[in-house]
Amino acid sequence: MAVIPQFVLDQCPRIFGLPFLGEGKVRQSYDLPGHPDKMLVKATNRVSAYDFVLAGLIDDKGPCLDAENVFWTLDLSDMFETDVVAFGAGIDEYLPEALRGDPELQKVATVVRKYQSPDVEDVFRFLSLGSVAGRTEICGHRLPPLKKGDPFPMGPIYTPTTKAKTGHDQNLDVNDVAARLGFEHERTVLQIANRMKFRSAQRGLIMGDGKVEMWGKIFIDEKGTSDSCRFFLATAYEAARKKGKLADPLDKEYVRMWLKSIGISPDKFDPENPEHIAYVHSKILPDDVRKMTTLIYRFFAWKLFGMKLERYQREVMGIAVQDRKPTVEMLIGSESDRSQIEGGIQRVSGRCKNRDIVVSCHRNHGELETYLKGKVLPDVFLAGAGEAAALAGMTKSILCEAGRSDIPVIGVAFRGKDWKADLAARLSIENLPGQPVEMDQDGNAYFGPEGFIMACESAVRDEFLPKTIEKKDVKFGEWRTM
Repeated sequence: MAVIPQFVLDQCPRIFGLPFLGEGKVRQSYDLPGHPDKMLVKATNRVSAYDFVLAGLIDDKGPCLDAENVFWTLDLSDMFETDVVAFGAGIDEYLPEALRGDPELQKVATVVRKYQSPDVEDVFRFLSLGSVAGRTEICGHRLPPLKKGDPFPMGPIYTPTTKAKTGHDQNLDVNDVAARLGFEHERTVLQIANRMKFRSAQRGLIMGDGKVEMWGKIFIDEKGTSDSCRFFLATAYEAARKKGKLADPLDKEYVRMWLKSIGISPDKFDPENPEHIAYVHSKILPDDVRKMTTLIYRFFAWKLFGMKLERYQREVMGIAVQDRKPTVEMLIGSESDRSQIEGGIQRVSGRCKNRDIVVSCHRNHGELETYLKGKVLPDVFLAGAGEAAALAGMTKSILCEAGRSDIPVIGVAFRGKDWKADLAARLSIENLPGQPVEMDQDGNAYFGPEGFIMACESAVRDEFLPKTIEKKDVKFGEWRTM
């Protein structure tokens, strides 16, 4: 069993009134009185990396994982049987009366049939990632030389491992597993993987690899979550490939990057070494890493569901939850631009808390910078201006400098006096290096009063990935004498 920091355990209390069965890295399991063949599994906000449970929680992680599990259970139900009996509001049927009607429990708990945990972790891979990258042989497969992130030309491969209770899993030979479980086992795993890959692609996602657990032909435990599988945003994956790079996966990559930045990596730290465990637990997960990771988990869930988490919980899982009302600040470059934002303000009336601020990034640079580096900031900025509309890019730049790259900035080009002004306004947003400002689904700047309405819709409807701006070295040349 994984060792969990005590203060993390304290923040993930057990359910009072249910017999406790066990504690995993992220999940807790409970017996259900009167239902001896079933149990309740609760997803927490805990986060693990390199087989260590870390000292910190990721907000909304448990609800995201639980909802993703529900999504794949429903999506795969026409082809594969799973262990899921009830989810969302449906879990009340199996709970003691005192625990019924609790939306917070319904968001993170699922009732499943009990099965003995298998001793094989069924891993599948579509892309050359992780421990496979650069290898020409694994688990009995011969592989062509591939770069990190390349797809396997022969299709997905099955790379089973042991299922270690502590420490790292060990690779198993596919032929040995087939001799024990039969070739049909591997075929079923790859059928599930291909179905999830197909459905993910319809939602603009690329599935890199993942793991499942099977009890015979029954799909058990986690199903296609961002903790058990590695997904990429398709547009980011393709853009990075053109540059010979690999995009960041939509998971806890910020956490891994932070661990590496403080010298913690799987080749240096052993999750079975008490001294290493104590050292890792002494490193508190920073707030900025936690915020970034929450955004990524929510963004992945939004892409997968086609709607925000709260709406999915309400409409699909039957949970009595309300939509979150984000705070949105509308920056406009001039008082004369006010007529172009009126329609947008009316459109989102009652759906968010908003206000408009008139500030020129050229004439009020100091005031803009002071405000954006303050402590109280909104969830989303809309930045609209005309002519050479630098307001959006400048706003995002200052936010990144202030360590607030988690706040999205939606850029709107306002209509000007002629086509030249219109073109300048649009290009000043669309041609920003690295595209740090949010644009429409086609990659174009929102334009004019109609575009501002669409941008307001996006602010309240969509989730956003954190975007940073890479710094460049400043180089001063030497003075020359003519």
